[in-house]
Amino acid sequence: RGAEPEACDKDWHERTLRMMQFCQQNLQESDSFTYQDLAARSRRRIVASLFFEILQLKTWDRIHLHQDEPYSSIAVSRGPKFDDPIPNARS
Repeated sequence: RGAEPEACDKDWHERTLRMMQFCQQNLQESDSFTYQDLAARSRRRIVASLFFEILQLKTWDRIHLHQDEPYSSIAVSRGPKFDDPIPNARS
């Protein structure tokens, strides 16, 4: 019996894929961006969704998150698997 593929190797949800594409675009131009900049003009529901997707990408080592202290700015940068191929999206 073969090993199951990791969750990050299966088809990604469309929102996760869009967040990864956003990270790729923004991290081509600079070393990092902040979650606060990303969420600044969004409604509360969207902000929560963005945060969930960022945590998902962090879990899969696609991005790195850094926060100096509680409630301070959260910096998003490239993780160890940032340049790995991205699986297909699912709806």
